[in-house]
Amino acid sequence: MKAAIQYTTRLFEGVLILDEVESNRLAVQPSSIDLEQFCQNSISEVQATSETPHTIHFVYEGEQRYADFDRNLLQQIFGNLLSNAMNYSPTSSNIYVRLMHEGGQIIFQVQDEGAGISTEDQAHLFEPFYRVRKDGNVAGVGLGLAIAKRIVDLHGGTINLQSEIGVGTTVTVTLPLSNPTNEEQGA
Repeated sequence: MKAAIQYTTRLFEGVLILDEVESNRLAVQPSSIDLEQFCQNSISEVQATSETPHTIHFVYEGEQRYADFDRNLLQQIFGNLLSNAMNYSPTSSNIYVRLMHEGGQIIFQVQDEGAGISTEDQAHLFEPFYRVRKDGNVAGVGLGLAIAKRIVDLHGGTINLQSEIGVGTTVTVTLPLSNPTNEEQGA
């Protein structure tokens, strides 16, 4: 019963967010975020709700620590990427998360040791309700990457995926910095 409620809740929230993005009604509310702490907190939250254990290796590269982003929207992107990596990787496998600052941009990268995704499936991954595996072993509605892509596009960023069957998948999100700073401002 609990799994059914969680599934329905995710579906409802996902459809609402996707509808708001598609109809240009999504209000972006940026605030100063400690990006390193944000990533660490997000990792902890996703690990706490995961049914399978994984080892997540987090690396922060660069001097950029604070930037203005909408925390909730950033959480949608990052949470979806982490959840996918955990859901589609073998139990107790490694997941690598990198946060980098490069040329006025912030780069989030999530790499897993999952089964990989075929080239045919990769062409459809950012479509709403598209799922690679329909075997019922992985909970999900097929909205996570579609939502992430729309939010990334909304911020003028890019999302790229590289995958190799039997090796794993790496998803890279690049977002431009609108107000880069190394110090917290007003938060």
